[in-house]
Amino acid sequence: MGETRESILRDPYQGGGQVSAWEAKVCAVILNLCSVAELRSCLAALDKCGYGNLEIIVVRNGPFVQELEDSLRKVTARLAGVIFTGSNLGFAAGNNPGIKEAFARGADYIFLLNDDAELVPGALQTLVSAALEHPEAGIVGPRIFYSSSPRRIWFSGATFNPINASFSFYSAGQEIASRSGSDLLPTDFISGCALLFGRGFMEKVGLMDERYFLYWEDADWGLRAIRAGYRPLVVTAATVFHRVSLSGGGENSPLKIYHKTRAQLLFASRHAPSAPPRLLYGFAKDILWLLLRIGTPDNFTRARAYAAGIADYLLGKTGPGPDFIWKK
Repeated sequence: MGETRESILRDPYQGGGQVSAWEAKVCAVILNLCSVAELRSCLAALDKCGYGNLEIIVVRNGPFVQELEDSLRKVTARLAGVIFTGSNLGFAAGNNPGIKEAFARGADYIFLLNDDAELVPGALQTLVSAALEHPEAGIVGPRIFYSSSPRRIWFSGATFNPINASFSFYSAGQEIASRSGSDLLPTDFISGCALLFGRGFMEKVGLMDERYFLYWEDADWGLRAIRAGYRPLVVTAATVFHRVSLSGGGENSPLKIYHKTRAQLLFASRHAPSAPPRLLYGFAKDILWLLLRIGTPDNFTRARAYAAGIADYLLGKTGPGPDFIWKK
C-alpha cells in the first residue's frame, strides 16, 4: 500500500532532534479566515505533534463567534484562546496580534502555521532543537510538501535575485524518494506557511510589515532578518504538508494575482529598487496575453486583477483590495 498523508500523520514520532536540558515553551499561532474544517484538521495534527510545552492561539480574521472557540476546544486542550480581529486584516496584520499575545503569555518561541497545513509528529521538536542549537538562524522552518502528493516539495528554501525581485526555489515541485533528511539549508526566507522564531528575533527584527495584505510579507521578513545579522535555515528533518492555495482560491485566481502583483511591487521598492520597471513590463505582457485570449473563461477578470494590483501599488493603497477579486 502506498504512502499517504493520512498514514504519515498517524505515525508516532520516531526520531528527530532532541530538545536540550529544558523544553522551551512554544506557542503556535494559527490564522483562520474561511474554512473551519481545515482549521480543525490543522489543530488535530498539531495536538498530536508530540511536543509537550505547547500552547495554541487561533486568530480569526473576522467578527466574534462564540461557537467557534467552544468547538475548537473540543479538538485540542492546548488551545489558549481565540483572537477575533473583527474583519479580514490580511496575513501580517492578522498574525501580529497573535504573536504579541503569545509572547505576553511567556512563549520562548512562536510557531506560525497556516490553517491549511498539517504538522507531522516530531517536526516541532526538531525545529525547536535546531533553533536552540543555531540561534544565529533567527528563523527556522520545515520542508513543506504538497498535501495531495506527500513526496512533492512545495518549499525547501530559496535564494533572492535582486535584479528582478524574485526568488529561485530549491527543488520546488520535485518528487523525492524519501522525506528523511538531516541537512540545515541556508535560505533567504522561510515560508510563512510554517516557521519558528524566538523572542530575541522579534526584539531585533520586529513584527511583519502590515502593508503586505497577502504574500511577500514572509520574504520581506527574511531579508530583514538577514540585514539584522541572521541566516534563516530550512530544517529538512521536519515535515509539514500544505493544501496549497485554499484560502487564495487557487493558483490563478484574481485574488492571488492582485495581491501577488501589488505585494511584489512593494517588496521590490524596499529590497530591489531597480526592479519595479522590469516587473511592470512583465505584468503588462501578462495582461496583454490574457486579453488576447479573452475567450478563455475568467481571463478578463485576471487581466483586471493585474491592472488593479499595479494601480493600487502606484497609489499607495493597502488593505484587502477591490471587491471583484473576492467574488467566487
